[in-house]
Amino acid sequence: MKKNKNIEAKASQAIETANNAEVLNQEVAQAIANENATEVESTSTKKEKKSKKAKKAATKESEVKAEGKKDKKKKKASKKAKAAEATAKEVAKQQKVALVEKVVANREVKYIYPEDVTDTLSRKTWRQKTRNKLHQLELAVGRIKDQNSKEYKKALKEYNDFKKQVLKPEQVA
Repeated sequence: MKKNKNIEAKASQAIETANNAEVLNQEVAQAIANENATEVESTSTKKEKKSKKAKKAATKESEVKAEGKKDKKKKKASKKAKAAEATAKEVAKQQKVALVEKVVANREVKYIYPEDVTDTLSRKTWRQKTRNKLHQLELAVGRIKDQNSKEYKKALKEYNDFKKQVLKPEQVA
């Protein structure tokens, strides 16, 4: 149970980090678009004041600065996305292992079922009948007070034989 909760927690964290990475990418794209728009406006006002040479130098510098900012933001976003992908892969591996463990860990059956008893409902009714029969035989053995009599030995033998016939050897002992 703890493993499943830990796996679910890690999966939700991975999903959140992936969502956060997507949100960050969108925010970065919006910020870049806004910066480009403000740069265009500011350069248009500067065009009137500066000469042609000054204009070219200013635009090149602003482009270099904008590219530097874009690269930094993209690197941060890509690092977060890579970390999210790595955790998602790790969680997926753990879930596969948990699934394999669930399949392997079958419940041990305590009864030896007849061949005609196949589905769960018929198994349930058969178990109920055998439990009732075992209880009945156990009561019959308990009613006989003289433990040296033939009747007691016969009832005890019948009880043990039925137990061996119906229960698996680990359950009989």
